[in-house]
Amino acid sequence: MQNVAKSVASVREATRKKISDLIWAGFGDAGHTQKAVASAAARLTRISERQIINYMQRKHDAPHYIAEILEDYVVAKTERLARRIGGEP
Repeated sequence: MQNVAKSVASVREATRKKISDLIWAGFGDAGHTQKAVASAAARLTRISERQIINYMQRKHDAPHYIAEILEDYVVAKTERLARRIGGEP
């Protein structure tokens, strides 16, 4: 029988990792320090830098709307980059 507690913990850790990865992917070019990345992400999400750092360090679960904001931003950033590579303005 599968241990449900371990399953929940692994899903929680995977979700926290995804949020952390999205923050670094979206704002890693803002600076290489955690504080600079957190500052840029905080401006977009309108939450505190401290909370962003907690998400980056995987200490807290992010609400669903934060995940959506970050995912949308990373997708838009990737699309802009693809257009530039393709020669579009």
